[in-house]
Amino acid sequence: MTRILSKSAFIAALSLIILAGYAVLFGSSSGAAELHQAPHLAASNTTNFSAPVGSLTRGQATDAGEVRIVVTTNQGGNLLSRVVATVPNPGVMTSEDTSSSAAAPNQTAAAGDIVFSQIYASGGLVGSTFQNNFLQVFNRTNNTIDINSWRFHISDANGTSGLTISFASSRGIGIPAHRYLLIQFGDPSPNGSPVPNPDFIVPGTFPPPPPGFPPIPPFNLPTSGKVFLTGPAANLSATSCPLPNPEVIDLVGYGSTNTCFEGTGPTATINNTTAAVRKNGGLIDTDNNANDFAVRPPTPLNHTSRPIDDAEFFVRQHYSDFLNRPPDASGLSFWVDQIPACVDAQPCLDVRRINVSAAFFLSIEFQETGYLVERLYKTSYGDATGTSTVGGAHQISVPIVRFNEFLPDTQQIGQGVIIGDPNAPMILENNKVAFIDQFVQRTRFTTAFPVSMTSEQFVDTLNTNAGGALSQAQRDQLVSDLSTSAKTRAQVLRAVAEDADLVNAEKNRAFVLMQYLGYLRRNANDAPDSDYSGYDFWLTKLLQFNGNFVNAEMVKAFISSSEYRQRF
Repeated sequence: MTRILSKSAFIAALSLIILAGYAVLFGSSSGAAELHQAPHLAASNTTNFSAPVGSLTRGQATDAGEVRIVVTTNQGGNLLSRVVATVPNPGVMTSEDTSSSAAAPNQTAAAGDIVFSQIYASGGLVGSTFQNNFLQVFNRTNNTIDINSWRFHISDANGTSGLTISFASSRGIGIPAHRYLLIQFGDPSPNGSPVPNPDFIVPGTFPPPPPGFPPIPPFNLPTSGKVFLTGPAANLSATSCPLPNPEVIDLVGYGSTNTCFEGTGPTATINNTTAAVRKNGGLIDTDNNANDFAVRPPTPLNHTSRPIDDAEFFVRQHYSDFLNRPPDASGLSFWVDQIPACVDAQPCLDVRRINVSAAFFLSIEFQETGYLVERLYKTSYGDATGTSTVGGAHQISVPIVRFNEFLPDTQQIGQGVIIGDPNAPMILENNKVAFIDQFVQRTRFTTAFPVSMTSEQFVDTLNTNAGGALSQAQRDQLVSDLSTSAKTRAQVLRAVAEDADLVNAEKNRAFVLMQYLGYLRRNANDAPDSDYSGYDFWLTKLLQFNGNFVNAEMVKAFISSSEYRQRF
């Protein structure tokens, strides 16, 4: 089993965390960015229309950029479009969205630019997670894309019934780069939780038609079916299987009975507690529905969400930021499963994300790689001095290692290491020996510790830099070992850096440092900071709560900060 924590290590490292986490009810966190929530489109916000329309273009007026929901059905061999509701526009193009880097309004998107990223199709049943079904789409590009009047084609697995839905607004409907759009379907049900903040609500029953027009039958997202997306000019039937077709931007067949899909097969079967979720937050698109989607608990994301809000993307990013490697399959599955286990309770979900995040710092793999690098620098060169304005301007001691040193050195020690793999201990040991042997040959080290130093001077200098971690007996033994060549300089340095007293004494400082090096990928005094005030604030708060990062709200603040979220 290849997880970043072994079972015993996981229990030891996280049992206290989880207990602490659930004991805390989160309010606003100091330093954490408040997320703008999309308005829930209640019935009072929806105006029903029954007038037939031919097509709605960007130039056709709607009040204040409102969005008209247009349903197109095939009735008697004729395609009939009708406005069924007008709702507020959650994603109106703004001057920021239409900058030079944004896509032009109604720009023709290439296949895969906008993709279906989550399909939940059994809401409202007894035991369902949510009261309603939903579709979620994702903009995979680096530009804002206007989906004004684009057509969402939906049908059952057999292609016997279906319809097309589009959303039209005079001001456009922009999905910013790497953002989502959440569409809820159906009338409310007493079973399950409300879908959180959908961007659009498509009702399950439609208003009566005008005289001379047939009614639109009640509709909901089929439990097994297909969805495909086209531009506004495509006149394809929702019940058709249109592949291959250059007009199709994305198509997903979901459920094992489906016969229309991209690639080798449809997504796996989903039920009232699972959704078809496109892997890695929606970024994966190999035109193979069977491989591009996983079946997981539903976690709907709307236009305010970013990929980091997706459980798999979140975990993958932690492997990259803290362990400097891609995830192993079982470790990825294990940690992803920890996050959506309580999706219907936001405080619970927050705690899960915080605990998973902290687990990467506390993992054996990081402690033996990144944290060791931090202690090697401290043992070799002591502390640096920084300036803080917390409680008045003053100087503080701070870790000396810098991001451009920490990153490559951590990568070198961790190369090929996956804790839990049978070969991991041997690989890790070989990496440590090779790295530290090289470390003591660097010019910076040989300048600080010239060969003219006596064994006593060498050991005492290391011990002083480490804050006096060694006992007298330990110090004397290392001096003897170095004097008799029983240990090399590299081995003595490692012995001091791995001393248990130093490991315990430095942990809180390193934990705060990793909020900057790991989450923000910068030094604690780099812009937008100009000194170590932020570092000082969080270290003081962490020490105030005896190292309890949940009560200190430190991890919460960093993973919800605008600086962190804007990375993605």
